[in-house]
Amino acid sequence: MQLADMTIVVSSAASGVGAAVAQRLLNDGAFVVAADRDGTGLEQLDGCKLIRDVVDVSDAAQVHRMIDMALERTGRLDVLINNAGVGLFTFDANGIVRIVDHMPDQF
Repeated sequence: MQLADMTIVVSSAASGVGAAVAQRLLNDGAFVVAADRDGTGLEQLDGCKLIRDVVDVSDAAQVHRMIDMALERTGRLDVLINNAGVGLFTFDANGIVRIVDHMPDQF
């Protein structure tokens, strides 16, 4: 697959799998919009086609702004790698993990 002209958004790109995927795509020549709430973590990524964007993907307005910015800067959006996750657990007073029930409208 040719990545040289593609624009790819990677969410949760400041660490772990997201950072590894974003850096690999950059190394392979893609334009990468690296998105994360952790702006400091995004600084580890390096590439001439890199766009860092501090975004909370749980906020629709921020996501729309990010997509608009990607389209404005690169003229296209080819792939979205949704790597961000939501923790659905909490700890009780004894340190035991409890799954927290959430309804879709609570996200």
